[in-house]
Amino acid sequence: MSEERGKINYTVACVSEFAKKYGLNLTESFQFLFQYKAIEFLKENYDIEHTLSLDDALEDMMTICQKNGGTLATVVNKMIFKKTTSQYSFHTEKALRLLKKAGIL
Repeated sequence: MSEERGKINYTVACVSEFAKKYGLNLTESFQFLFQYKAIEFLKENYDIEHTLSLDDALEDMMTICQKNGGTLATVVNKMIFKKTTSQYSFHTEKALRLLKKAGIL
């Protein structure tokens, strides 16, 4: 595996584990880590970080985010609905078949 591929796989693993640890989905985790410079930190310090335990790497990432103004409260605040909305979800196969039959899909 190339070094570039190793960095990508490591970053994906870190984003995923960060999401699990802090109760975020993958998109929220990536956006938080990118905005507060933890992704950049991983890229720049891959040679050292990938030799550490994943828990140590996650701790380092949170420290970098906090130094750059990011806290989990910032993530939670972005998730709070500002106003109510009406949303419909069609996640069943039956609903999808009906939408196709109606010509919507």
